[in-house]
Amino acid sequence: GSGSFTRMYWEMYNLMGDPAIEVIPSTAPTWPVCDIQVDGDDGPVSIPSTQEIDLTISLDPRDELGNTYDWWVYGHSNPWMKYWWQYPGWWWKSGWPKRSYVGPLVNLNQYLIAHSAVPAGSWLFHFCIDAPDNELQETYSDTITVNSY
Repeated sequence: GSGSFTRMYWEMYNLMGDPAIEVIPSTAPTWPVCDIQVDGDDGPVSIPSTQEIDLTISLDPRDELGNTYDWWVYGHSNPWMKYWWQYPGWWWKSGWPKRSYVGPLVNLNQYLIAHSAVPAGSWLFHFCIDAPDNELQETYSDTITVNSY
């Protein structure tokens, strides 16, 4: 019907823009982007509990490159007990937050956090950065769900 023609017209108009309107580049800051993956996948992921996986983190610091932040990596299958990763590669079981690292933001591309099997259960893994005060706030974060059976 005519509705789809009207929609197509508006999409084309929005794509081409109005030449009378001056486009001003944005000066808004671009915030860091965290990414956590299992075997290169953003999830959710379902795997046998005997299968080893690669848990990796990536970071695009954007305008915050070089600025100091708290870094947090942790996983849990229930909200009361978490496993906290600390640089350069230890895991701690604790009900209390344990910061992974404090330091400047850098470009990271699939930094290997763990290569292991995941015990049976529904797991949620987090990668977060926030203010350097050793208080977990998860200002910028990403999560992945891993269902291990």
